[in-house]
Amino acid sequence: MTVTRRVQARRGRAWLLAASAVPITAVIVCGAVGPAMAATGGQAGVTAGQPSTGQAGVTSPAPAPPAPAAPAVNDDGVEGPTQAQPYETRSEPDPEAPAPAIVPLQLHAPRRVTPVLPIRPAPDTVRVGDLVAPRPGWLPHPIADRVNSGAAQTEAGIADVWNSVGVPRKRSDRVAAGTVAGAVTGAVIGGVAAAVPGAVAGGAAGAVVGAGIGAVAGAAVGVGGAMIAGGAAGVGAALATGGVAAIPAIAAVPIVAGGTVGTAIAAGAVIGGVAGAGLGALAGGAVTGAAGAAVGGVIGGMIGGAVGAGS
Repeated sequence: MTVTRRVQARRGRAWLLAASAVPITAVIVCGAVGPAMAATGGQAGVTAGQPSTGQAGVTSPAPAPPAPAAPAVNDDGVEGPTQAQPYETRSEPDPEAPAPAIVPLQLHAPRRVTPVLPIRPAPDTVRVGDLVAPRPGWLPHPIADRVNSGAAQTEAGIADVWNSVGVPRKRSDRVAAGTVAGAVTGAVIGGVAAAVPGAVAGGAAGAVVGAGIGAVAGAAVGVGGAMIAGGAAGVGAALATGGVAAIPAIAAVPIVAGGTVGTAIAAGAVIGGVAGAGLGALAGGAVTGAAGAAVGGVIGGMIGGAVGAGS
């Protein structure tokens, strides 16, 4: 009996060890296979598809559109195209930085050079060469952008010309900025100075011509109106008195017509003179003002360029 019990006890411990080995082995296998499955992104016996971006049965909201990228600015201050200036620009040179002088012996015939980028003004600023000022409230942004773009491109073109003949770039920047600012200043001064006497002369001439035309027109209107009024008066008197008062009414027509015509001529001359003076002043001022602006712009540009060349 003792031997039998010992054999049965040993068999029980063997079954217990065998039964315990199953879960222990499963734990070891899962521990080794689990990380590998996580690395491969799938499960044994299951085909891995595209990674899911949401939960089954739930619609994920569409991602927000990316914010617009800011214009790229490199170390040289070059900025890509913007809505205000649809081309590459560069930052404004430091006006206090030293610039090499122009050496006449180093000048040469025009050569091909790398184009100068237009200068980018500060935000909400109007820049015309050396003339820089905050944008006034009455000037809309689109118009200010056009002014800045036109002035910047003109300035860059002038700098290109000076660079092509051997002027150092920093010096050509100052010459170009001074030229543009001087041209605008000279044009304004010259235009106003020439427009005033032109407007006075044009107004005087226009007043004479307009008064003559107005007098003729007034006479025509006065004669026609007097004849119509006199005829109507005679017919009315004849009908009212049986023809007795028709002759005096008709006889009074020239007298009435003379007074009416004179009044119409005077009124026409006054109206024509005023209108002619206004039109003459506008025409005279525009013609002489344009000429003065052109001359003043050339002179001002030369002065501004000379100042920029020697500053």
